[in-house]
Amino acid sequence: MYQDYNNMYNQYYGFMEPPSYRHYQNPQTNDEIVSFNQSVELIRKSITNEHDDDNLFEDIIKNAPSEKEKKLLISMKNDTKKHIFILKNIYYKFTGQMLPQENYNINPTPPVSPSNNSNNSNNAALYREKLEKTFLDNLDSIINYRRIMGAMPDEESYVQIMSILTDKIRHSNLYNYLICKAR
Repeated sequence: MYQDYNNMYNQYYGFMEPPSYRHYQNPQTNDEIVSFNQSVELIRKSITNEHDDDNLFEDIIKNAPSEKEKKLLISMKNDTKKHIFILKNIYYKFTGQMLPQENYNINPTPPVSPSNNSNNSNNAALYREKLEKTFLDNLDSIINYRRIMGAMPDEESYVQIMSILTDKIRHSNLYNYLICKAR
């Protein structure tokens, strides 16, 4: 009975099932839509970018003005390490190739000891500058992860990329907070 009720409008709209917009094939080219092979290449590049972010975090954490900011940055650094791990697993799943091992550890980063604040104004300027750079890089990575996510062939990979994407959005908000606080 309910099946008939749900389909009573089919004669007006001309379709039997609701359209699937996720698999809609748009004849126009769009930079947002990438092929599976292009997404695998974007994953490889994203791994390199995540490593660069991870290395940059060390300098930012050293110059953070308070323990609260250091804790926020350390949590973002740990998320970055998690992203590297997820991306490498996805890359291996799709290509069967292991990427070269970088110096990273998926275990949480221990708290950084307070730095010597002899050059306080220089440290503050350097801190703010690096925060702004990582913020802009983070915004660019959100675009790449959105493109990658659209080409994922299975739900597991889609959900993993979605978790990275939501972390990146959270990081953007934290960067905004830290940059505003550093002014």
